[in-house]
Amino acid sequence: MVQLSGGRIEIFDRWIDAAWDTDTLIDNAEYIDGLKFVTMAMVVQWKGGSSREKDKRDMDLIYRYYGRRF
Repeated sequence: MVQLSGGRIEIFDRWIDAAWDTDTLIDNAEYIDGLKFVTMAMVVQWKGGSSREKDKRDMDLIYRYYGRRF
């Protein structure tokens, strides 16, 4: 894992304790401006199962922005 901006940004080479392996994440990724990103539905599922305060805050922001469409 790499942390940037004092830990506010974390970059992983895999999702720890996730239901999906790396190939599944890549195969189901969506393109945004030519780059592949994990779908927001997968992010919501992963963060929703986490007990980290950071993920709880992220979920609040996601739901305020997108609503509960996942």
